Amino acid sequence: SFSPNDTTPVGVAVRGTEIVVADFETQSVLVLDRFTGELKGSVGVAGGGDGGFIRPLGIESNASGDIFVTDVIQGTLQRFDSDGELVYRVGQIADSAGNFVRPKHLAVDEEGVIYVVDAAFQNVQMFDDEGTVLMFFGSPGPHPGAMSLPAGITITSDNLDLFEEYVHPAFDA
Repeated sequence: SFSPNDTTPVGVAVRGTEIVVADFETQSVLVLDRFTGELKGSVGVAGGGDGGFIRPLGIESNASGDIFVTDVIQGTLQRFDSDGELVYRVGQIADSAGNFVRPKHLAVDEEGVIYVVDAAFQNVQMFDDEGTVLMFFGSPGPHPGAMSLPAGITITSDNLDLFEEYVHPAFDA
């Protein structure tokens, strides 16, 4: 098993030779060896505040090895550098851009734009590399571009032709 005892992994990202795991049980991010599953360390601490987690859920890593984590209870997005040091924390439980109600999973594109899915707002917010909100897309309802309790997101620029049939006609893949 790749999951250490007494853990409840809810999100996973690959970071070079490591797997970083958002864990509900320890309220932290676990760093495991990608090939053996050996626990190498952790990022963040249990509890609220800067660098703290109550329910870390979404997790992603960028090309530099930085780790991005959403906390579904605190309504936050936190970024840690490759050494596990907090770079920034953005958001809180609120109904305005840059904040969240139920942030779920996230993705980071090749240009450093961070996409965070919010199931309650039924949208995706986009942040720049420094954590400043850029814009959002999606909304509840039956119209083109609407979302219904979104939870995950993936970013790719490869083989888009394979996905064209799944893209809503209002969008250009």
